[in-house]
Amino acid sequence: MTQDARPTVAAVLERVVPFIGVALTLLALSLVLPFVNPYGSWPLDLTGSMAMVAYYLTLSGAGTFGPLTATLICVFLVLRPGIGFLRRIGEFVMIYGVVLVVIQAWVNIEPIAKDYFAQTRPVIWQLSTMPAGSPALGMDDKAFYRLPDRPATDRRDLLIKVLSDDFTAIPVAPIIRQHWTSMTDYGFPSGHAVGAMLNAFLFLTLGNYLLPVSWRWPMYVVFVWMIAICYSRPMLREHAPVQILGGGTIGILLGLIVFVAVSTLFGVIFGKSGGGGATRDVSAA
Repeated sequence: MTQDARPTVAAVLERVVPFIGVALTLLALSLVLPFVNPYGSWPLDLTGSMAMVAYYLTLSGAGTFGPLTATLICVFLVLRPGIGFLRRIGEFVMIYGVVLVVIQAWVNIEPIAKDYFAQTRPVIWQLSTMPAGSPALGMDDKAFYRLPDRPATDRRDLLIKVLSDDFTAIPVAPIIRQHWTSMTDYGFPSGHAVGAMLNAFLFLTLGNYLLPVSWRWPMYVVFVWMIAICYSRPMLREHAPVQILGGGTIGILLGLIVFVAVSTLFGVIFGKSGGGGATRDVSAA
């Protein structure tokens, strides 16, 4: 392939299709894997080291970390060899601008989707049923979700009261118990899974589109990391497997939307040979 050439959109999508299958299969496996499904056999010991790993994985996909990961991916894409400084700035603005638009659109849609499907989070279900006869939450899950939430704090205030230092209904590390106090909305779809799979497929699609072969290996590292973030959610009883599967599917679709939008912009602005910027080995691609 000549310098400054790039594969077609169809070729990139063909390369990415197997990763879609792998991602959906791995997320679906959370339904049956021991220590993952909070409703299945052998639920994870939330006081052990594996729970701590899951906790820090989940933090790496929460708050500012999800957008930060997307930012670093965009920076990595435009730092590839063979393009000038102004080109790098222009590409970053276009890629990151599309990512921000898609993320903001989802942020507006997510609460509507969660309220529509109204699926209880596993931790709320367990607090509303354990211990038997005198559940810690003092009400069933439906009553909990009828409490005001955002901007009101009734649900969070109740969880803070229930999950105090003397909480013993479920053996759980204090740091995870504190994290549970922010789990006040419905569970479907998982926002963590949406963000994780959006980042994974943002990198996979645009990486195959823009990067020379020798620069592509971080795509696969990020892919594994994002799957691990998705797994951390049911392991910590914050989402059911079907909730991460639904969120992951949405995230994949959003990642593909970003890719199609960016590749269209590149075609309009840079022309047919404008996306690459580095000599590539066709046989290795």
